[in-house]
Amino acid sequence: MSTGIYFTTDPNKRIRVEHDHEIPTENPSFPYAPGVLDDLIKCYEEGNYYGVIVEEREVWENKTTGEIREDWSETDSIWSCAGYEDVAVEVAKEHFGLTVVKD
Repeated sequence: MSTGIYFTTDPNKRIRVEHDHEIPTENPSFPYAPGVLDDLIKCYEEGNYYGVIVEEREVWENKTTGEIREDWSETDSIWSCAGYEDVAVEVAKEHFGLTVVKD
């Protein structure tokens, strides 16, 4: 799996995958099941630890000139994603209900 931008079946939404650089740690208010933290740390050390970001297209048209501008803005994200075969495809579907378009 690599980082990058992945388009979805919705032309106004896309998925961006980045490495999560925050080392996994135990959270007393949300404890992991036995062994899970060790697995997350292993994924982190192997570079298989990601953040998945949903971006939505914003389009503006200048009514005077007809110029059209577009930009993508972050609308949602989930971090500490590890252990996925294809993180973009699986997390997009599981957490955001989006389908990634495969080339």
